[in-house]
Amino acid sequence: MRGKGSALMTRLIRLLQALYLFSAPTMVCAEVLVPAKFSDQSPREDIRKKIFPEGTPDKACKIISKDPSGVVEVDPGLTNALQSLIKGINSSDDKALLPLFHPQIKVKSAQVKVALISIQKISGSKPDATLFRAYGINNISGDSGAVHCAEDGLLLHPLYGHPLQAGVWIQAMGQDEVTRVYVILIPSKEKWLIGAWHVQQWTHAGKDYTAWREEAEGLASRKEDLAAWLYFDITTKLMDGGKFIIFPVAEDIAAERAKVLNGKVILDLFAAKLPGEKLVYASSLFSRKGASILLRFGIPGEWSANAIMEHCRAKYKHLSQESWMKSVAGIRCDYVLPKESTQKEGALGGIFVDQASLGAK
Repeated sequence: MRGKGSALMTRLIRLLQALYLFSAPTMVCAEVLVPAKFSDQSPREDIRKKIFPEGTPDKACKIISKDPSGVVEVDPGLTNALQSLIKGINSSDDKALLPLFHPQIKVKSAQVKVALISIQKISGSKPDATLFRAYGINNISGDSGAVHCAEDGLLLHPLYGHPLQAGVWIQAMGQDEVTRVYVILIPSKEKWLIGAWHVQQWTHAGKDYTAWREEAEGLASRKEDLAAWLYFDITTKLMDGGKFIIFPVAEDIAAERAKVLNGKVILDLFAAKLPGEKLVYASSLFSRKGASILLRFGIPGEWSANAIMEHCRAKYKHLSQESWMKSVAGIRCDYVLPKESTQKEGALGGIFVDQASLGAK
């Protein structure tokens, strides 16, 4: 075993890479999480062997808790870590959460605060966080290759250098939407520490990705292709597990999304419907009212707020003449100047227009 461990350590040293701690909607690059010495690679072998007895494949996943309160029967230490994590999210207390992060990734309180704010932006104020799933991850090789979790049909990517990890899915329900926070916990000799954190919007307009996919398929069957594409695109965004969670069904949904456009590009299709405009970006958009469209226009110089409003209202009225628009809640128009990126909101910002706002001047 020691000879195998020595070879493993050599591979791990060669495979050091940066860990992305916070991913969508906020991405912050963290320090390299250096694999421990081999003698410390799996400091809780007793727990690993309880979860994964001899004969278990070197890569394996097992649900170890579904208890909303965060109790994990196999290890009181993991229970303590989970309950502290849940409490910190519920109280939105960055100072309480900060000690839970692994010291090697050097997380600052401000970064934790941003992550907590991102949860509130999705779920609404005072979200109620509970444990959805806790997965035990057996990863003897220590690499980051996907581990199959058969019970939930997921692939989880572990962190380098730790044979035992816990993948924890926290669900935060608020007055607006449901957020899922996926956290990877790694054991030290004394406690479990956070090695990665990903915030994922789980519902939009109160519906999860399965409901959005069903509606998208219905629109596609009625040949309302642009609306179907928007609904499929929202479906894929709701399945964004960052670098850590892969939904195998996402490939099927992406294929369905591509099929409704018959190989055409969504930007070109919208540009054709808005002749005379310099349309530089088009996408689906989460809005509180439902599936919406984001259109980004390139303009040669600054426009007044009134000019922006009138322009976007005119584009909405023009598109509303098409039958598929009855399935769209509204449009957001962004405006970018010549030297600004087309991939993000410009300095002028934008405006959201729907049927209800047309009467407002």
